[in-house]
Amino acid sequence: MSPIEIRDRHFPSTPCLLCLASFFLLFLAGCLPKRVHYEIPPSHHALTGISQLHVDEFAGQNALFFKDILIQEIYKIPNFDYQEIYPTGSEYAAIITSKVMVYSVRNEKELRDQNRVKLIQRDIVQRPKGSSERIRKRIFDFVEVPYKERAVHRTLDLNISFTVTSAKTNKILYKNTEKVSFQQSYIDEEEILLMPLSQDEMERLGRLLIRRFLEKINPSLSRKSLELEIGTAPLPLSLGMADVGHPRILNGNRYAVIQDYEKAIKIWNYVVFSPQPFASEEIFEFNDRVFAQLKSAKLPPRIIQSLLELHNDSFSLEELNEILPKLIGQRNYLIYSTIIKTHARAAKNRDRLNLAAAHYNLGSVYQLQNKLSLAAYHFAQANAYNPNEKYAQAWTDVQHELGDYNPLDTLMDRTIEAASKQLPPSEALVKVEKRLAGLEEGSDNKKDYPELKPTELPILFEENRDTSASSQQTPSPVLDLD
Repeated sequence: MSPIEIRDRHFPSTPCLLCLASFFLLFLAGCLPKRVHYEIPPSHHALTGISQLHVDEFAGQNALFFKDILIQEIYKIPNFDYQEIYPTGSEYAAIITSKVMVYSVRNEKELRDQNRVKLIQRDIVQRPKGSSERIRKRIFDFVEVPYKERAVHRTLDLNISFTVTSAKTNKILYKNTEKVSFQQSYIDEEEILLMPLSQDEMERLGRLLIRRFLEKINPSLSRKSLELEIGTAPLPLSLGMADVGHPRILNGNRYAVIQDYEKAIKIWNYVVFSPQPFASEEIFEFNDRVFAQLKSAKLPPRIIQSLLELHNDSFSLEELNEILPKLIGQRNYLIYSTIIKTHARAAKNRDRLNLAAAHYNLGSVYQLQNKLSLAAYHFAQANAYNPNEKYAQAWTDVQHELGDYNPLDTLMDRTIEAASKQLPPSEALVKVEKRLAGLEEGSDNKKDYPELKPTELPILFEENRDTSASSQQTPSPVLDLD
């Protein structure tokens, strides 16, 4: 047997190792704490004694389409049997008649005047005084470039009236108009290009509305499952393949799963407001975007000028900790190193995803607790960090629950985008001292991310306190995420 054959028999190939790793990660992902199970008792609209449903008349715009969805959803409910033929005289049967009352799609376009700070590199030739030699010197200028930012504010509204009557007595058992809406702002060309088709969005809303209607008339206890988000934190040396979630978000999830919401909320607030130590494997890049952000963050010009020596270079944490004190001085290093590192982190996008995940989990638990103002605030924050259909839908649903929803909100600047710039409600766990308005001018991403400076964080219980020395770094005055 050849050496090659021996190697192939005794050592798994790279694809096999990847397969094993993938199976392990899938198994691990299935064990992660992320589902909160809860029960909802039958509503006072529940049709006691009814086990058969028949859909008779469905009128209005796209009526046949929504009728098909209604029948499909009835088939999914174990307590109800769908009757194709009109069930005349059956005391266990009910007849549903429906009408689409509102079917509205509005895409409001907006052009905004914005400015972007750019770093311009120039080479100049100088002749030192008293010398005949010419020296080529590289200088950098910050230039403010105006541009037009395009935005589309989409609002969808769907209202369907339902009347349920007894097949035996013809008595009305339930009558109401169910409403569902969706609002999202799409900023700049890439997001606008990727906007879902309005008919696809309406199908999703139709299914959501019809499920909620059927839940209301279902006489059985509803068992529900809220899926929390786990965030992201790829394991070192895994090339981004091994990612079982953000440790602190997962820690909060563990308490939420056992319905210890107080502890879960405290931990997620730490994810949102407490700066985390930089990981030893982090990479820090000093490109044009980073310098533009540092300028907009009001870093002193002399510090920025010193940092320009690092232009277009990247460094590990160890290298940067060695270089920065020599470059800007030990005193300035103690004052400004955290904010410099925060802006220069190559993994800043992961921060944004984790902030969105933590805000979404907070909003979801507050919604379970019927603290709707807090839920709305956190859903809007989640959508600001990472625009997502799920976050936007959750925010719009809470507006309906609060009774604050108005189809014309976009005309009064009461959009989800505007909501993300508001201060948290007074009952929020973390009190906010100052609102840092707007996104830094140098960012390539044009959203106004919410930037809040807390005056205090809740005290964590001992088993969840991070007492490592590395976590005691000076907090950044702003956690800016582009």
